[in-house]
Amino acid sequence: MRNNLPSQFTIGIIILVAITFGGIFHLSGERQQLAQNYQKQKNQNSGSHLRTKINVTKVEERKEEEKGEICNPRYFEGESEINAWMANDMENGKMSVRVKRNDIEKMPTTKMELMDENFVVIIVDPTEEMKNNLQNSSENNPVALKIRGFARSCQKAPYVSIEDASKVFKKG
Repeated sequence: MRNNLPSQFTIGIIILVAITFGGIFHLSGERQQLAQNYQKQKNQNSGSHLRTKINVTKVEERKEEEKGEICNPRYFEGESEINAWMANDMENGKMSVRVKRNDIEKMPTTKMELMDENFVVIIVDPTEEMKNNLQNSSENNPVALKIRGFARSCQKAPYVSIEDASKVFKKG
């Protein structure tokens, strides 16, 4: 029995040393993982100023479009029902209307336009009934409009139509 006691003691020491070394390696691995996560988070936070610079570039490009240097009109077809009310009087047979905020996302718009509470579109081909309804409309009493065409040009406000875009907006 006395021979077993030192061998059991030796086995116990070996197990204790193995657990100690395993714990040290395990903790150092977690420490490296925390350092990597911190570095990733730091890189993501420092990258936010780059996004701001990109947005500034986009704004500068949009200003160039307004000057007429770069202009690529885009036409969209599809049917959507929006609620709108009169924004301005008719100009050249076209009517400016303000679109209800919840309905802006029903049209092909940009993220900036989705945040705009005063989103205005120009109706190119309003009917007489539509004109009368819009004359009596307000923000509290909007008119439901079914649009089928949407055009983005170099103008500030996009154009919408109640007819298909291919019929109303001449391409080319």
